[in-house]
Amino acid sequence: MMVTGDFSEIMEFSNDKKKHIMKSLALLSKYLGCYDRWQDYKNRYQLKWTVSRDSLASFQIMTNLDNEFSNMVD
Repeated sequence: MMVTGDFSEIMEFSNDKKKHIMKSLALLSKYLGCYDRWQDYKNRYQLKWTVSRDSLASFQIMTNLDNEFSNMVD
């Protein structure tokens, strides 16, 4: 992928696998000294780092401490 520049294969994978592939490619490109090329490919194919849950759900989990504590005690 880094040699050919064809990242269309990544689009076929699930979001979790895509995130692992992107992390691996980012680390590999840093090691090989071609991180700027990786950034170009990432932008060209509009690859985004996905988050497993949205920000509203994360906020609700963080602010709902009383309910979680009572469930844990029960």
